[in-house]
Amino acid sequence: MPEHVHPYDNYGYAVTSLNAQRSPDALAIRYRGTDYSFAEVNARVNRTANALCTLGVRPGDRVAVQLDDVMAIVDSYLALAKLGAVLVALNPYWSDEVLAQVLAHCRVQHMLLSGADRARLQAAAGEPAPALILVDGAEAAGSAASLPEALAAADDVEPPLGAGGAAPLAFFFTSGTTGMPKPAVHSHASCRSMADIWLSLPRTESSMWGTGPIIWGIGFPCTIGAALFVGMPVVLEDDFGPAGFTRAMRHSAITHMTVIPTFWSELLALPEAADLDLGGLEAVIVGGEPLGDNLLRAMMERAPGAGVYSFYGQTEAPYTCIGRLDDGSQTAAVAGLARPTCAAQVLSPDGRRVTAEPGELAVTGPHLMREYFDLPEKTAESLRDGWFFSGDLALQDERGRITVLGRREDAIHRGGRFIQPLTIEDAALGLDGVLEAGAVAVPSDQGDDRILLALRCAGEANERDLRAALAGVLPPDALPDRIVLADELPHGNDNSGGKGKLLRREIGALYAHLLDAEGDANG
Repeated sequence: MPEHVHPYDNYGYAVTSLNAQRSPDALAIRYRGTDYSFAEVNARVNRTANALCTLGVRPGDRVAVQLDDVMAIVDSYLALAKLGAVLVALNPYWSDEVLAQVLAHCRVQHMLLSGADRARLQAAAGEPAPALILVDGAEAAGSAASLPEALAAADDVEPPLGAGGAAPLAFFFTSGTTGMPKPAVHSHASCRSMADIWLSLPRTESSMWGTGPIIWGIGFPCTIGAALFVGMPVVLEDDFGPAGFTRAMRHSAITHMTVIPTFWSELLALPEAADLDLGGLEAVIVGGEPLGDNLLRAMMERAPGAGVYSFYGQTEAPYTCIGRLDDGSQTAAVAGLARPTCAAQVLSPDGRRVTAEPGELAVTGPHLMREYFDLPEKTAESLRDGWFFSGDLALQDERGRITVLGRREDAIHRGGRFIQPLTIEDAALGLDGVLEAGAVAVPSDQGDDRILLALRCAGEANERDLRAALAGVLPPDALPDRIVLADELPHGNDNSGGKGKLLRREIGALYAHLLDAEGDANG
């Protein structure tokens, strides 16, 4: 055992071992019709950790992981944590070029993967090649080892404690919209801190968390890891998009969930979910992208018994702020107060803390990343005097509540002020037949940005009628210069099975040229 490290300072021990001792027979995970107790989950994790140890994984080793099987993600992430190895959580949707950049930068010693991904990952890794560990029945030829074979010979006793506390646990990656995704180094302590938000959520003995493939990456400590840490059972699905969630709700009483607002937009428009009983939902946490008042009202009408909470966080500092929305104490645009043990402030360009005026949001707390791995200049830009400078514009009111205005690069500059895309999008979503909206700024030689609004509508719609309707609810300087009617709006992919975050930059790339065209624009 490392000196001065208590076993429960290790994230894997805190999530599984402690609960296996506290309530061994209690339900931990329901997956594909099988219930696993906390003792059974802990035994699976221990067996995986001991198998990986026999395959050469040691404390401090960087292990790249890309898996499709969500139960295998649970086993491997927590096993690596117990061993003190450093998880490098690969994004399955990266291009070959980005994947090669990330692997070269992170210099991993091992890769844990399925046989189907072997050729692609092996090519991306280059030389010197990391040791490959295959999690499925694929032939373990050449430099690859077989995890199933090692598991067959492994026992389920607690593995040697590898690390804990401030030691690095994982590299979780930023989105990479401005270049190579940056590896945010999180420690055992920071990941454990992310779960503290669950302690303040209402729950009962019958409460059940619902989640799916989004558990890869930073989604792990923010969803399933947090729920298991506080002893809440998890319904784990291979597909937790709106369609998968609909199926899951018909066989399991999911009461708690965290999703992005786009999930609810899609769910409310899903025909097979029209008769779904959502009265059993107790807590719905939404964040990751702006939430408008119209969508919030629709959510509350559809799930009248649920507490609806907003949150704000980034990969570098998840779950910084939280606020309750369904009780009328704040509007949908407000992210809330910094949660206990965390703090947030809004700073002017000259570094002054400001109230009721826009500035850059900076946050701090035990949930912060340690650094960007091997990127000292980027780290110095973002982490200053213990604060993470988020790059988001925000307002802070006299009570300390934070309203996130969006990324600086997404703001629309018009008439001497910044306009939030959400202001326009939420107004559009209040119109009959509008299912989805995305507003973007298009730079102009005349100074002010031009506004492009892309809409997905049900049935017939035309730009003239939509523009007239928006003129009744938006100030003149927020009216779009062009409305595009599209069959689909571009979204990222978070592997949940549903749509990921709205990609506003893609909207601009697809349709900006139509600002100078005549007549209705249809995508």
